[in-house]
Amino acid sequence: MLPLDTWIVNAEKKWKEDFAEYTIIDKKETTFKGEKAIEITFSAKEKVDSPLVKMRAILMTKDGNSYAIIYDALPSDFDLADQKYFEPMLQSFTTRRATPFDIIRKVCVCC
Repeated sequence: MLPLDTWIVNAEKKWKEDFAEYTIIDKKETTFKGEKAIEITFSAKEKVDSPLVKMRAILMTKDGNSYAIIYDALPSDFDLADQKYFEPMLQSFTTRRATPFDIIRKVCVCC
């Protein structure tokens, strides 16, 4: 596992390489589920002719695992989608080790 700061630098470098356009709107330290995290809000275009989207990434590490939660919407829809869908989704996440039962259940749900 990379330290959080190194992981963030690597993620930002990768986004700059992968997106045709990439602009950071906001970057701040926060907490997520009681752990130190970095929240990055940015605009990006996958390809030159793709629509511009607004994205938010929450990056954190916990118990030797790295987590990235990334979501996006058109800039005109982002604030409403954030309030109505993304924030409730974020609150539903848990960061616990999977038990054998969880793993079996996940495999069965995916089939």
